[in-house]
Formats: sequence, structure tokens, C-alpha cells
Amino acid sequence: MITHKESFTKFRLVPLIVLVVMLSITDELPAQDAGKVEEQLNLLVAPSSVGLSLLDVDASSVSRPQTPTDIIVTVRNKTNEFTEIPSEFGLDLQPYWVLGGGGATYEELAGDEVTFRSILQNFRVSLATKSRIDSSFAGTDSLLTVTSSDFAIGLNLPIARGKRSSETIEHFKAIKDGLKGLNRILRTKLDSARKNSESYQILSLRLDTLEGELSSLTDAGDDLQKQLDAQTAAQKMAEMILNDARIAALKIEKAAILAQQEKLEAEMKDVIFKSQSAELEAQKKLVADAPNERIGFKLELAGGIVTDVPGQDFDKARLRTAGIWVTGGYESKSLGFLGVARSLADGKNGDRTSWDIGGRIVADVGPQLSCSIEAAYRFINMYAGANMNTWRTAFRADYLVGKNKSLAVTFGRDFEGKKSGTLLTLVQLVLGFGSARPIDS
Repeated sequence: MITHKESFTKFRLVPLIVLVVMLSITDELPAQDAGKVEEQLNLLVAPSSVGLSLLDVDASSVSRPQTPTDIIVTVRNKTNEFTEIPSEFGLDLQPYWVLGGGGATYEELAGDEVTFRSILQNFRVSLATKSRIDSSFAGTDSLLTVTSSDFAIGLNLPIARGKRSSETIEHFKAIKDGLKGLNRILRTKLDSARKNSESYQILSLRLDTLEGELSSLTDAGDDLQKQLDAQTAAQKMAEMILNDARIAALKIEKAAILAQQEKLEAEMKDVIFKSQSAELEAQKKLVADAPNERIGFKLELAGGIVTDVPGQDFDKARLRTAGIWVTGGYESKSLGFLGVARSLADGKNGDRTSWDIGGRIVADVGPQLSCSIEAAYRFINMYAGANMNTWRTAFRADYLVGKNKSLAVTFGRDFEGKKSGTLLTLVQLVLGFGSARPIDS
């Protein structure tokens, strides 16, 4: 039960079903939809998929650590004049938030200290798939082509995520201050509406009377219980039954009065919410415009496996690749320097292990556009002691086409040894779903 004293000390702003600011301003009333705002935080910033990285088809070989949405869907395809149906997909999700968030507060989410809970909140599971033409089925018929699929599952564990920028801190402070002020106004108006409602006051007086009668009857029942003895048992038991019946009747009446009060307060709230519509819209805008900037040192671990399904035959599925890597670097307000060290073991091509070392420079040109250049060197330790080295360079541009919607265009030179050649030209569409994050006022 929410007490009158507690009802205005803590409110939570949840951007997907947000601003539960005015919802607990009575003693026993549940939340009302009139105080909810459907806004989402913009959390998607040039993301990369661990699953697509395992498949070696991600738009960037050096990912950018971030705090993403609950679910990220990535559709990637070679441009080919935009005539091909995309055949490579990625799905990243954060179990902590998908499963409800565990009652986390904004302070825990946005805090600068690295804790077990902060790591758990940003832990990601990544799934990805890629279809390809498998020439291994051709045999003697060179015209025979069979489609095979690769499935990847990866894990991403953020260790260090930097600190909130001063602009982000000030913006959320403004939101919290606004909520506190709005809560005070709503409390004052609701108290005034209660006092000025004759019907509400009559019900309150009757409730006070009922509480007194219930207390007296309860004490009388206790006294009757103590007076029970062998000679007066029957008489006292009859009096106790009658006393309990009176208590039950009073409780029923109390419940009916509380229901009437609830209806009256709901009507009062509707009037109050409408009178504060301008203030509510102002809070909506603050949430919609909330930045998500973190600066400083960032570090994350990632890894996973790839399963090969030749000819789309599940019974022939086999483990193909396993990998692990670390990504880290430093990001300022508009410029970032990132690096990656990756190891991939390829079981399909014998005992082959590849090592990637790369770097990336990211520049945030504006609130919606970021550009980056990257270079990566791959050292491949082949079976039978043979070695092969190759490299990749690329330019990438990420544009936020909408809230939690990003379009990435990459052009450059890819690693050697791929059937698609070394020319790297692709478009990647990323869609984020679920950015509800609680904020205590």
C-alpha cells in the first residue's frame, strides 16, 4: 500500500511507459494512464553486432562500445545496386532489460562506477545468420550450386563504459527537478480538491467513525475471549459470533466507501492532469531530447561460436568457428580512438587460427551523423605451418534516420580470401527496440 507521506517522495520516469509522476498521489489508488508518457530514450549509437563479427560480415571490424536498446535488429547486405534481398541478419538483446529490468533505478544505470549490476545491465547476447552458395556440393557438376547457412551466437560483456558527459548530467537533473516541482503542484491541487469536495469529506468522516467502531469491536472480542470459562462458554461464544458479524459488516461498508473515494479521486485527477497538460508536455520533450553521451575509457569483451549448416541440412550441422576478442579505447565528446585484438579458430579449414589487430577513429560530426575510418591487420596461422597475412581498411558513416534507427554505409578494402573479393561496399540498417530506463526523481 502506498501511504500519503511516501507517495510524493519517489516517482519513476520510464520512457516507454513514462512519467509515473502523478500516479501514486493518493493513499490506496492504483496508477492511472492519464499520467503516462510514451517516449523513448535515444540509445542507438553506431552499434556493431558480435554475431555478425563472428561471421566476418559486420560493417566494422572495430566495434564502438555503447549502452544499447533492449533489442537490436541488424539487416546487412552488399549494395549490388540495391537489387539483392538481404541475406545476413543480426539480433542483439540485453537479457536484463528484456526480462523487465529488475527494478533498477536510473542512478544505478547511469552511475560511473563499474559494479556487477552495471555489467549485468549492459550484457548482450548476439545471434546472427548468413546464407551463402556452397561450392563444396558441386562435385563433378560445376553448375550445381547449393545454399548453406552459418549461424552465430555471441556474448558481449562491457567492463568499462566511461562517464556521463556534463550535458547528459545537466539534462537529467532538469528532468528530475521538473518532476519534483510537478509533484508538489499535483499534491497541492489534490489536497485542495479533497477538502473542497463535500462528498469526499462525508466519506472521510464516515471512515473515521468506522475505524473507531472497528477498534472498539476488536477490543470487545479480545475481552470476550479472555472471559471464556466452562460455565459461560455458550453465552460468550454467541456474543463473540455476533461481535465478529458486526466487524465483518463494518469492513464491507469500509470497502464500499473506499471504492467511492477511489472513484471521486480518479475524477479529481483527470481534472488536475488536464490543467497541467502544458507541464506534462514539457516533461515529454525533455525526455525525448535526452542525450546519451558517455566519455572516457571504454572496454568490452566479446566472443562466441559459429555453426555451419551445409545444404540447409540440420543433421549435418557442425561447429565451424570460435572466437574471442577485446575492444577498448577512449572517447571524448566528439572524437574517439578505439582498438581491437581478436583471435578466431576456424575448424572448417583444418587447424587454422587468425589474429586481428586493428584501430578505428570515430568522429561525431553532428547529433545524427558519425564518421569513422579503420584499419585492421590479420595474421593467419595455417595448418602445416603455413602463414598468410591480409589487411582491411574502410570508411564508415552512420546516420540516425530516426529515434533508435541507424543506417550505416561502409566502403573500403576487405580482407583477402573471401569469394566476394576485397572490394567492400555495403549498407547496414540497424533498428533498436525497447529503451525504457527508470529515473528516480
